[in-house]
Amino acid sequence: MFTRPFLVSAMLCGLAAAQPAQAQDAGAGERIAQNWCSRCHVVDSGQQKGGSDAVPTFSSIARRASTSQASLTVFLATPHRGMPDFNLTRAEIQNVVAYILSLRDRP
Repeated sequence: MFTRPFLVSAMLCGLAAAQPAQAQDAGAGERIAQNWCSRCHVVDSGQQKGGSDAVPTFSSIARRASTSQASLTVFLATPHRGMPDFNLTRAEIQNVVAYILSLRDRP
């Protein structure tokens, strides 16, 4: 049987391995969001057109209590009905996640 410290260590190692090897780039994520997501979502406060009242804005997604790096990563990596499958790379997903999370700090 495994000891509790071993299990905690194993979980932390697994989390560390799940993190991307390169730094996340919120600016690149914003560009991806503008190009791919802005037809349905309002991705920034300066967006002049696009977006739909039927889908949440990126700012509202960022401010949800349930929104985290992990939840966004899983959501963006999983196909969803009613949402196009853009087939983003891991790096692109992490960049979009970094961009969305950066919106929490904006007014």
